[in-house]
Amino acid sequence: MKNIKKLKSYGKTVAASALLVGATVTGAAGLAAAQNNGSSGADYTLQDYPAPFVDDEGNVDTSIVVGTDGKQADVVSAVDIAGDLGNQAFSEESVDGPSGASVDGEQLNEEVLGLDLTTTTIDASDYSAFTRTTMEDDDGEDVFVTESAQISGVASRINGTSTDFNVQPGDVTYDVTYSPGFKENDTVTMLGNEYELVNIVDSGEVELGSTMEEDMTVGDSYEHGPYTVEITGQTSGDNSEVVVRVSEGEEVLDTKALEEGETLELDDEYDFSVTASTVIFYSDGTQDVTLESTYTDTTLEEGEDLPMDDRYEVDTIATADSTTTVTGFTLENTVKTVEEAEDEDEVPYVETDQSFAGPADYFSLTNQGITSEAMSTVEFGSEYDLTYTDPNAQEQSLDMTELRTNGDTNISSSDDGTYFAVVGSDKGNDGTSDSYLVEVTDVSTDGTNGPVDAVTLEHASFEQTFETTGTTGSVSTGYGFSVGVTFGANGGDNASITGTTTDSLTVQGGANVSLETNDPSSGGLGIADSNAGSDALNIRISEAEGTDESGADTGDIHVFYDEDDDGEDYFNDADDGEIGAVYYAGAEDEASGTTTNLGDVEDGDETLTHFGSEVVLNSATGAEVMYPDEQRYQVAAFGSTEGGSTNGAVSMTPTGFPAGTGTMDTDVSNSDRSQNMILVGGPEVNDLTADLADEGQTWNSTQYENNQGVGVLDLVNDAFDEGYSALVVAGWNAEDTSAAADYLVNYNADTDTALEGKTTAQVNTDTNELVE
Repeated sequence: MKNIKKLKSYGKTVAASALLVGATVTGAAGLAAAQNNGSSGADYTLQDYPAPFVDDEGNVDTSIVVGTDGKQADVVSAVDIAGDLGNQAFSEESVDGPSGASVDGEQLNEEVLGLDLTTTTIDASDYSAFTRTTMEDDDGEDVFVTESAQISGVASRINGTSTDFNVQPGDVTYDVTYSPGFKENDTVTMLGNEYELVNIVDSGEVELGSTMEEDMTVGDSYEHGPYTVEITGQTSGDNSEVVVRVSEGEEVLDTKALEEGETLELDDEYDFSVTASTVIFYSDGTQDVTLESTYTDTTLEEGEDLPMDDRYEVDTIATADSTTTVTGFTLENTVKTVEEAEDEDEVPYVETDQSFAGPADYFSLTNQGITSEAMSTVEFGSEYDLTYTDPNAQEQSLDMTELRTNGDTNISSSDDGTYFAVVGSDKGNDGTSDSYLVEVTDVSTDGTNGPVDAVTLEHASFEQTFETTGTTGSVSTGYGFSVGVTFGANGGDNASITGTTTDSLTVQGGANVSLETNDPSSGGLGIADSNAGSDALNIRISEAEGTDESGADTGDIHVFYDEDDDGEDYFNDADDGEIGAVYYAGAEDEASGTTTNLGDVEDGDETLTHFGSEVVLNSATGAEVMYPDEQRYQVAAFGSTEGGSTNGAVSMTPTGFPAGTGTMDTDVSNSDRSQNMILVGGPEVNDLTADLADEGQTWNSTQYENNQGVGVLDLVNDAFDEGYSALVVAGWNAEDTSAAADYLVNYNADTDTALEGKTTAQVNTDTNELVE
């Protein structure tokens, strides 16, 4: 069975109190809305809670029934259970995450999306392939060798709802240093290979290669690089000579008789020579012949392509001692990333799980994707409608044009249907007070232009009317906020609402998005990633005359980032009533040097924000924003990666507790019983519990009387109809019932196992521990 996991724990919330206030009014109408197709006769245990009362889609699928004869404490228990179910009601969706490959080198895991990666240097302490060691030169002197690499200026480029890397010439460099340095004929190391420093031509050019020395006789041969060196004969006389032949494959390149000290040198295109170091023929027929060959296969010249990899060039050759000593080399990339590679110096942008190779593939920069976070959704419609989930996990809707601007706290007779944001308690436990949207649903006056004499305010199922009895009215509702109205003194025309120190509405407690007014003088409205600083996403609707701060006409809807360090927005203006076309963050147009447009507004156009929110343009007048609970980051590996696979997280979107699902036992008719129900109260106070007891499906009154001091949790599968379950939460008295409810809402099936295999459990009222 599916175990619905909690996304956040808010403790004993009173979020669902509105669902039980006035339940006798909605009665069976609310029950009908909660019915489903049943749970297919599954045999649930208490360990499966909140299933089946929260279904596989993350929706609350139950009614909570309180006995008419129950105590007030039973209502409190029902509120606790409703709040707990509301907190656990989340739909799930898989979210891709960064690569899980192990990194040899440095992993950059907190890079802001759409901006340059942090300038990063790696050396042998980070990357195992690099060298930090001491070598001996030809004179036996120690030389300290150090390798390192650096990235600087590489950009994370937003491309739809993913990212790629933009690498330009000079963004990737490699350095090797020698201290105090190497001279000609010394062996140097670079890019993991050893080379002989054959010739220091000047301060900007050196020749690297290899030298081989072989003792030979006539008929012997050896191979050096692609060439074969062979002694094919000899001469005798005052100056002894050996005949040396050099070939490549089947082709003979040159043949020459060499005295001791003479050299056979191939044409320049071959960079190869053979010197007869020793040539002695003895009278007894023995020989003492030594050949030394030099293969100069690598010439490094500043500003020219690297022979080992033409994607890189030699940037610097460091020399000392009047160019007789080489102290290091610096290499940098010459290729660049583009949308469609056509030229030799172009490669495609580096997408997720792809790499940009270092010189001779000695290291790499890998795009490991974006970190995973649970995502929530906010939708915008053509009529400026906004849907969101409030701090009580309740789904709400709002016509954004009716949100009152900051500081406008006076209510007049024309203000029906407007909204205030009221500051309340920190439901999200993030250290910041949440805000709650309160609607003005009625303003009563004693004349056309007379003073206001009553104001009605609503939030979810909360409704309160303030009248002019006295000069003030206030109410504390248990919703996590309080509101009050102060009427104008001496019969003034307006009433003022208190508690509106901000016009910010936190869309979901603990998340990072808030609905807020912008500059009051413009009347603009927006939605912002409140923790993103200067890189916040804004979705703004201008409702006032004139223009908002982005310079667009009245009524425009804008989807754009706040200004970057250069004062540039990433989104453009739009025609009246349309969403602005979206720009890539950080993309550069080579011709104009300006940001590049994503394209015309079409259904399905999408992009990311720096914070990691995903913006999808459904049409010219509709948009959807999926925002993460925490900021999402670009992840990159500099060095090398091995193994692993793409991992991900589960995106959990709150579905809330639907209104009208709390009711009284007397409002449940026989036709309403084909559904899941949580029954609060025993058979003496709850008629539905009594009916199950009469059928022998749960405890009867005698059993409760004989077991005083314990609360009971009793899960009855196929209770009133096949495929539907009833959970009885009860006790001999209200205190026992409260103990059972408390245990239920605080039980964590992810970590606790006490209820495994049980359909009935008893809870000690004094200790709130399970009775075994």
